[in-house]
Amino acid sequence: MNDKEKRFIAVVDAEITKKQGGPPKKYDFLKVHIDYILMVHPASQIIYKESTRAQEDITRFRELRDKLSRTRL
Repeated sequence: MNDKEKRFIAVVDAEITKKQGGPPKKYDFLKVHIDYILMVHPASQIIYKESTRAQEDITRFRELRDKLSRTRL
């Protein structure tokens, strides 16, 4: 994501949640301009749901996502 030459990233199996809430929209593939990315959620939580470390990461992510959703951009 830090490569100045590459301004888009490919995302597969994505879910986008609106700031106002509601059910997430699911996409098989998205091409996303990196200047519009506010937060990236690691897929590792899906693979390692049982590990304590993953659960801590999930909790921190949810707290950050909730804080971001309360912040006006």
